[in-house]
Amino acid sequence: MMLLIIVSTMQCIAKAHRNLQAIFNTELCNKLHCLTKFQLHTVEERRHSIRVSANQQDTSNILKET
Repeated sequence: MMLLIIVSTMQCIAKAHRNLQAIFNTELCNKLHCLTKFQLHTVEERRHSIRVSANQQDTSNILKET
């Protein structure tokens, strides 16, 4: 009888542990996804800024030559 209680308790603990892991992994994935989206957005902003800067430099060089 005692062994049955111990086994049952261990199964409940294992199930609770799996559920907590799933919740934690989901939250972690969501946070990583948000962070990745933010980083990609930041990279795109930098690329745009570099393009604008390069275009302005090209325009400035053309105006100097004329």
